[in-house]
Amino acid sequence: MEHRCLFKGAAFETLKNVAPWLVRLDEDNKLTRSLFTQSDACWHLWGRFSGMFIRTSAGFDDVWRHFRKFTQMRDEKGQVLYLRFWDRAVLNVARRARREDALYQALVGDMQIIWHSPEPDHPHRFWHLSSSYS
Repeated sequence: MEHRCLFKGAAFETLKNVAPWLVRLDEDNKLTRSLFTQSDACWHLWGRFSGMFIRTSAGFDDVWRHFRKFTQMRDEKGQVLYLRFWDRAVLNVARRARREDALYQALVGDMQIIWHSPEPDHPHRFWHLSSSYS
């Protein structure tokens, strides 16, 4: 399956084992089926990790370039920080933002972002961000 790390250069060399990776999922692939299946079986992965799934008509390279823009940000002192935008905690903050919010619009673009975010009373809950209301 086509894949590429969102980090480059020294960040890639240092953090590649924990860095975010973009992977094009193939519909008929066993891994894809396992990612979207939840059960007690160790190979069923839904809900066992922090990550997000993207639905888009954009090409792989375009999606990679889009999300590369969000891997780092600067704090008020100009210090570079890594932004874990793919983490469910960050995505849950974005979910509570308004669709008109500039960061929401910049992150989502023309894509649909889906992630599993269980809550005590809803262990199978998932959310999505989208630029449209569909």
